[in-house]
Amino acid sequence: MVGLALVLILSSLAVRTWCSNDCAPCACQPDVQGTVDVDCSGLGLTELPHNIPNNTAYLGFKYNNLTTLDLDVLCKLRLLEGVDLSKNKISSIHGSFSCFEYLSLDLSNNSLETLDRKTFGFSLRWLKQAFLFNNPWKCDCHLLWLKLDIHRYKNKIPSKDVRCQSPSGLEGKLLKDVKPEDFVCPFPFWAEVLIGVACVVLFVGVGVTLGCWWRRKQKKRKRKPTFCKDGCVPTATSLILEWKFAEGYNPATCLVHITGGVVETLTVPRDQCVDGTWTLQVSEGITCNTEYNVRVTGGTETDLGPSSDTICLVTVGPGRREDSTEYVKDFWIIGHQDDRSRIEKLCKALEKHHELTGGTDYRDSEGGDSVFDSLDNAISTSKIIIVVLSNNTKGGWVKYKIQTVRHCLMDTNEEEQQTSRRLIPVRLTRCGKPHCLQTLETLDNGDKYFWRKLLATFNKGSCNEDDRTTETAPLVQNNGPHVV
Repeated sequence: MVGLALVLILSSLAVRTWCSNDCAPCACQPDVQGTVDVDCSGLGLTELPHNIPNNTAYLGFKYNNLTTLDLDVLCKLRLLEGVDLSKNKISSIHGSFSCFEYLSLDLSNNSLETLDRKTFGFSLRWLKQAFLFNNPWKCDCHLLWLKLDIHRYKNKIPSKDVRCQSPSGLEGKLLKDVKPEDFVCPFPFWAEVLIGVACVVLFVGVGVTLGCWWRRKQKKRKRKPTFCKDGCVPTATSLILEWKFAEGYNPATCLVHITGGVVETLTVPRDQCVDGTWTLQVSEGITCNTEYNVRVTGGTETDLGPSSDTICLVTVGPGRREDSTEYVKDFWIIGHQDDRSRIEKLCKALEKHHELTGGTDYRDSEGGDSVFDSLDNAISTSKIIIVVLSNNTKGGWVKYKIQTVRHCLMDTNEEEQQTSRRLIPVRLTRCGKPHCLQTLETLDNGDKYFWRKLLATFNKGSCNEDDRTTETAPLVQNNGPHVV
C-alpha cells in the first residue's frame, strides 16, 4: 500500500511538472476529463501565448496588457469552453468566435468601442454567455446589431452596465434602453468630400445637359418659320403668303406645302426674302371659294428644319362690285396709333390684291384740316368704314373717334341695316367691343373666313357662296412638335 501511494504521488508531480513547463509562462492544471485549465492572469502579457495546449478547456487571461485579440490562436483550441479576457486593454478583435459551438466569454473592463457583427458569426447564438460591461461603447449604426441581439438573446448577455459612452447625446445610457433609430453614423469627412464632389459633378452635368437642351431648343425655334398673319391674303385666284424666321435666320431655300384644291410642294429660293420677310404668290391651280392648308419648312430636302404651324386660307369669290358714284373711296380705316403698322398692312392688302381704293387716319388725312374735319370728310367720301379693334382700343381718343363715326352715320338718316353695312368692326386680337358697336357683327382677323366676309361687303355676289361664310374657324392650326 505504501508503495502504491508513492507511485501515485510521483506520477501526479510528474504530470504537474510537465504541464507547468509546457504552458510557460502560464500555469496549467489538468482535470479528470483529460483537459487542461490554463491560467495566464496578471503576467502583463501583450499577446496570447502560442504554446497553449490544444486540450485546454478554460483559459484565464485577465489583468494583462492585451490590446488586440487574435482569435486565430484561440480557434486552435477546439475543446475550449470558457475564456476570461477581462481587465485588459482590448480595443479590437480579429477573427470570429463562430469556430466555437458553446463558449463562455468575459470581455468586461476593456477598451472596446465597437464590435463587428462578423466577430460573433453574425449572431450571439454561438455563445453560452458573454460579459461585455464596463467598455466605452460607441452607440452608432455599427453597434445596432448588438442592441437587437441583446434583446433577442437576453439570457446570454447580461445587459447590466453595458452602457454607451458616446456619442454625447447617449452618454451613460444602457445599451438596451437606446432606441434603434438613435443608432446613427455621421458621415466621415472623406464621405462628405466625396458627396460634395459628386454634387458638383452632378450640378455641372445637369447644367451642361440643360444648356445643350436649351441650345437645341433655341436652334430649333430659330429654324421654325412663322407665318405673318396680316401678310397672308387669299384672293379669288391666288394665295399671297408671308413668313419669317426668328433672329434673322434664313435658309438657302424653303419648301411650301399646299393641300386643298391642289396638293403640291413648291421650292422657294432665298431671292424671295427681303429684309427677313419671305413672300410668295401662288396662282396656279387656285380657285375661288376653296379652302387651302399651307405650311412651310426651311431648308433643303436633305436638311429640313421644323415645319411652321399650318395656316388655313379660304379664297374669296370674284363677285361683282357695286357701281357707285356717291363715294370717292371704297373704304377708310380708323384705329389706335399703336396699331398703325397693322392698319397700313390691311390697307395695302385691300388696295394691291383686291384693287380697292382706300385710306387711313395716319396716311391719308389732308394737311391743314382739323381731326374732326378729316374724319367727317372720310365718312362722307368712303363707302365702307373699317374700325380696327385691339387691346389698344381702350384709349379714350380712339373710342371717341369710333363714337363719332357711329353718330355721323346715324345722322345721315340711314336705316340701321344700311349703317351696319357701311360700318365694319375688325378685331385684331381677342378684346371687347365698345358699347356703340355691340349690335354690329365683328370680323375676326384670326378667322380663316375673314377675307371672304370682308370682301363680301364690297361685292354684290360671289361664285359658289355657301353658309360657311358665317362660320368661325381658326386661321392658324398648331401642328405641335411636327418636323418634316
